[in-house]
Amino acid sequence: VTADALPTWQINGVVWSQAVVGDTVYVAGSFTRARPPGVAAGGAGEVVANNAFAYSLSTGNRVASFAPSLNAQAMVVRASPDGSRVYYGGDFTSVNGIARGHVAAFSTA
Repeated sequence: VTADALPTWQINGVVWSQAVVGDTVYVAGSFTRARPPGVAAGGAGEVVANNAFAYSLSTGNRVASFAPSLNAQAMVVRASPDGSRVYYGGDFTSVNGIARGHVAAFSTA
């Protein structure tokens, strides 16, 4: 166990799955917040991230344009073969307030 600061975004829960498309890592899990490296929980830069999050593989910066709100945990994220979409599956029944039956697709553009 170490107290060293981690150089990556931190979430306040668990990540169950990740998928990489180009330079973007898409994250699925059970969490409600994400914060930049070196920031304490509740600190400056912490953002709402309801069970889905994305960050740049090369810079570590979050992808602010990807911010869906899932009303329950996402257990898996997978990329389409051509990388044009990512598919999330899990316990959620709505995305951004719109009913979804435990699966949702998002454009990676």
